[in-house]
Amino acid sequence: MKTGIFVCGRDINLPLPEWKRLMWGEPPDKMGSLPMAIKIALDEGLENIRLIILGNGCIPRKNQPSKIGFTRRYFLEELGDLDVKGFDGLKGYDIASFRSNITSIIGLMEIDRIVENTAEEITRAAQVFEETNVKKVFMVSCGSQIARATMAFLQLREAGDILKNQQWFFVADDMTYYGTTAANVVVVEPPHRTDDPSLHAPIKMHEVMKRFFRIPWGKRVELLQQFDATLKTFEEQTEPSQESPWTRCLGLVLGKSSHGQDPP
Repeated sequence: MKTGIFVCGRDINLPLPEWKRLMWGEPPDKMGSLPMAIKIALDEGLENIRLIILGNGCIPRKNQPSKIGFTRRYFLEELGDLDVKGFDGLKGYDIASFRSNITSIIGLMEIDRIVENTAEEITRAAQVFEETNVKKVFMVSCGSQIARATMAFLQLREAGDILKNQQWFFVADDMTYYGTTAANVVVVEPPHRTDDPSLHAPIKMHEVMKRFFRIPWGKRVELLQQFDATLKTFEEQTEPSQESPWTRCLGLVLGKSSHGQDPP
């Protein structure tokens, strides 16, 4: 069974130093998506890798030309200096073998059309993998995006846009968007615990949040300001002893208890 690797794109309209930081990483200890893809290829065995697809991260702005091809060129340029700009996570790996095979045995392509979001990029990658008979796929993205990318994939597969015979694995690199960490990511899932008071509530957080993202940006800011003020009022009225087990669990997941103290 042949394996494919898909590197999720980053918005090419980011400042170039930030885009490069996300895609390549910060040697020696933080690998970006491109060196992480190399590691996966070498771990799987180059003879098993059929294709590496690079997302183009294209979200064209008005009067701005598409930059399809930029990610591929950058990858090949940086690959030449990988031995010099080494990563701890690649020590002992045969980088020379990867370099010599990347344009011969292994296919390397970039998403060949303009896409506007992660879901469109995943859809196109899945189509190419189907056309090249790839059944096992590793998708690589940064730590602050991997959860949303996984959700996008699951929604596409549920809708039938990705065939069930493709087996996808999701790998986070060591990078996050500037000024953030993985702890800044919040996942809101439907309630499922039997001791969760919101399980049978008439209104649920995940339903409200989906509606929130349908509101135009200007109104969204206004709503956030109102919600923040209301939330502060409720926080002031809530005693630590009033926490439900579910709320305490959520605090542990977020890294803080709901009343602002570090969990034990």
